[in-house]
Amino acid sequence: MKKHIFVALGLCTGLPAAAQIAPLPTNPLVRTPTLTIPAVTFEAVPSGVITLPIATGTGAQAVPEFPLAVKTKGGGGRVTISVLVDGALQSRFSLIDPPQTQTFINTQLANTTTTTISQVNLLAPSVSKLLKVSGSGTIPSIMPSAHAVTVVARDSNGKEARASFTVRFARAKAKPVVASGSAPSQQVFVDRTAGLTAGQLELAPQGEVRFTPYNRATFVAGNGAPLNWHPLDPESEVICIYGAFRYACELDAAVSSAALPGSVTVRIPDIGRGSNVQVVFKGPYGDSTPVPVTINSRVTVTLRQGIPFARPVAGKLIWRGGPATIVADVVKNASTKACGQPWLVWDTIDASAKLFYQLLPGALPFNLGLAGEAKNKLISVPTGQPITTDHDKWAVFESDAPLGLNPSFTQDIVYSYFTRVGECADRRR
Repeated sequence: MKKHIFVALGLCTGLPAAAQIAPLPTNPLVRTPTLTIPAVTFEAVPSGVITLPIATGTGAQAVPEFPLAVKTKGGGGRVTISVLVDGALQSRFSLIDPPQTQTFINTQLANTTTTTISQVNLLAPSVSKLLKVSGSGTIPSIMPSAHAVTVVARDSNGKEARASFTVRFARAKAKPVVASGSAPSQQVFVDRTAGLTAGQLELAPQGEVRFTPYNRATFVAGNGAPLNWHPLDPESEVICIYGAFRYACELDAAVSSAALPGSVTVRIPDIGRGSNVQVVFKGPYGDSTPVPVTINSRVTVTLRQGIPFARPVAGKLIWRGGPATIVADVVKNASTKACGQPWLVWDTIDASAKLFYQLLPGALPFNLGLAGEAKNKLISVPTGQPITTDHDKWAVFESDAPLGLNPSFTQDIVYSYFTRVGECADRRR
């Protein structure tokens, strides 16, 4: 009988058996299967600031339903979409399934059949939703400030993507269209020196001065249609353009918050940058075409003033005068030209009228019609300069009366001047 001899390889080496088994070499022709799950992201989602129009009219208003497209891609397992809203009732924003065919505000979603990327469904299918914005009630209760909206996409692994944007509402539906503006008309005010009575004004008519801080012009859309503009809408204001200088102008009266106005009257001040002005209505969808207007802040008044003469002897007298007392507010304002404050600028003076003799203050003056009668003439006018409280910089006159004609005299002097208004830094555009 033959004997069998068994040899236990490696046992005599003293090393563990596992350490004696060499790994198989890697075959470059065989790929190890791997699966990479891309992060969940948005293929379509609103961004930036979205302005949505509100239906206008009377009574209860409604925000039409505006679908905003949201579509995801990537992610693992299953993706869900939620929406967070700040600044308004969240009930105005809801997620709904898209219809078969529809064009949306921010993008267009294709109607496709969703297929599973992986047989074991490790990769999430694309999810499409519409963010529907709606509301009801009366304007302005449904018009708070901007709504901060965040859309959140979360997959089964807890990974998420966020996209934020802003939704705001406007009464206007498109860029303003202004057909025409009326010819500007002056708005004249009177500044009376504090403390003067009517009787004192008879003696010193310069104690009451007229001025026009702005012109008023009314703008319409034409054909009886309302202006597609409202001052309470986002980014809405009236811009007055003086040459290349842009300045925010004020409305003459408040506009109802519940509807678009049929016309708007604008106050256009003379800020010393010219009389030719372009008026533009600025809204959330853009600016209207400029409407040209020409303003006039020139005021002309005739004051019956007492004329001083050299007394008690005859002769010439140089004196200074103006259309207002030096303590009038519109005169004091010239030193600062403060925001929104009116002040006056010298233009012309006519002192060619005859002098009248007036027996007593307040009595009816009459023309003497005598040879060698008293005279008064204009020497100089500081045209273009502010009318300030510095009496030495006022207009210069020369009065002359022959000996024996030195009672009280009056003359109708015609003053012309402009009303300027101090610029406000926060209205410069």
